[in-house]
Amino acid sequence: MTAADLVGRYLLNNDGTFWHDGPLTIAARNGAICYLDEVVEARQDTTVVIHSITDDRRVLPIEKKGELLKADDDFHLVVSYNPGYQSVVKDLKESTKQRFCALDFEYPANEVETNIVCSEADVELEIASSLVKIADKSRNLKGAGLNEGVSTRMLIHAAKLSKMV
Repeated sequence: MTAADLVGRYLLNNDGTFWHDGPLTIAARNGAICYLDEVVEARQDTTVVIHSITDDRRVLPIEKKGELLKADDDFHLVVSYNPGYQSVVKDLKESTKQRFCALDFEYPANEVETNIVCSEADVELEIASSLVKIADKSRNLKGAGLNEGVSTRMLIHAAKLSKMV
């Protein structure tokens, strides 16, 4: 993802060039929510773009147009990423982190996760329950040679694969 992917860019058509707002600009103009998934994977120059719109200024500089866009009062920026999976090079800068409040999510309770796997993979409760038990054990091995345990997403994939054998 580049800064132009977020803010916008000039495009070419039969009539010449025209400006096309990116999703961040559209959300800021219209008071919408802009959601950026796995923002830690974005280039450093891209994450810097969000600084002025996520602090008390709430403005988005659109340098290519010479515009300083004041964000609508209802504009919100939501980002997500999985901390700890990236190298130090890939982590968010402190100056970016401090602009957000963080919510930590744990894995759902075994019964809830079993129901999720059962529903999403369309498998029997017994199969989903067995997979969740394995995942639970793998998650307890974190730090003992295993970097991360089995995710709910992987359980759903495994459950779907189990229907093929």
